[in-house]
Amino acid sequence: MGAHPRARRRLLLLLAAVGLMLAVVVTSAALRTPRIKGAMSKRVVRWERALPGQEGLDPETLAQVSRILERGGAETFLVVRGGRLVHEWYAPGWNAEQRHYTAAQAKAVVASPLVWLALSDGYVGFDDPGSEHLPSWRSDPVRSKILVRHLLSHSSGIENVEFTAGEAGELGGWQGAYFEQPATRFRSAVEEVPIIFTPGSRYAYSGVAFYALAYVLGRALEAAPERDFEALLRDRLMRPLGIPDEAWEMSYGESYDAEGIPLRAVGSGAGFTARALARVGQLFLDEGRLNGQEVVSGQQLRRLLSPRRLPPFHEGHEADPVPAGGWWTNASGAWASLPSDAYAGIGRGGQMLLVVPSLDLVAVRSGRGMNSENCFLDCPYESEMFEPLMNAVVGSGSRER
Repeated sequence: MGAHPRARRRLLLLLAAVGLMLAVVVTSAALRTPRIKGAMSKRVVRWERALPGQEGLDPETLAQVSRILERGGAETFLVVRGGRLVHEWYAPGWNAEQRHYTAAQAKAVVASPLVWLALSDGYVGFDDPGSEHLPSWRSDPVRSKILVRHLLSHSSGIENVEFTAGEAGELGGWQGAYFEQPATRFRSAVEEVPIIFTPGSRYAYSGVAFYALAYVLGRALEAAPERDFEALLRDRLMRPLGIPDEAWEMSYGESYDAEGIPLRAVGSGAGFTARALARVGQLFLDEGRLNGQEVVSGQQLRRLLSPRRLPPFHEGHEADPVPAGGWWTNASGAWASLPSDAYAGIGRGGQMLLVVPSLDLVAVRSGRGMNSENCFLDCPYESEMFEPLMNAVVGSGSRER
């Protein structure tokens, strides 16, 4: 026998109400977490995943770190331990497909890998004078003293140009011309920018020095099979690491010509997805080994990341982390909650790629400024990211056992 008509209507109304509730839940979830376009997405970097507890991390504490970072303007936060992705969070409107600008973090994820490759292949030496590759420096009594490692560690003496001042229209003279004319920055960095202290004697941040470094690398790679920086990184590192071409970019998407040499900006103008950044960090943590094979020299990496603490040229920078190889190291204990072997790629506005070899851990934070859109080394990394993240470490990772 069929159901009573009134009972059947009640059942239909109940089913309709349940369906509406499910639709609301699904829609709400979709609004909170932007969907990734599935397996066909060209920008998603694949990672083996693990539960936080499997890698000695507390999931509730990691979730708390995400909330702290979100309040401070973060748009992405992920953690890798034991070579596996254990925590991944995105603010509304962000997901694993989207590239985020790196600002000066490019020095760690573009310039440093390029120099690492050039060192490994023998095209440049860490203690080479830049004048070996730049003839115009040979007769200059000061510039002739600049070594490759000085350019990488902010100890060359090449004066910096504050881009924040340029964006505010506050630069004039050579600095204004440098800021406004990207195509001439390479030549300007090599020939025109003043040297403010004896190379190797002091430390002062210099993004300009990385344009000089690009010129040195361009000259050094003239005899290499691949001279274009982007193609070299793509074919030797990014693709082997499983980073799709669409998941990263460099040099503001531009290439420049300097006396027939193809040059690209290596210290700024990059964009990476959070997963792509973590993959680069993992290669550094693993000292150049990928799937059990050394794809770039671990010995050269150890030289690249050997910090030399120098007195700061500018007042107020005594407590800065120690620069080395395009990264910032914790050799001085600047970040009290982190082990001394930790190092980080840092960009304006709180862009952070953290590598902690002794904990087998990599973490990425991208977003807006933590306390200011223009904070850099002075962002509150310690209170808002490092210390809370270290509180999440409750045991050993799988590769440490």
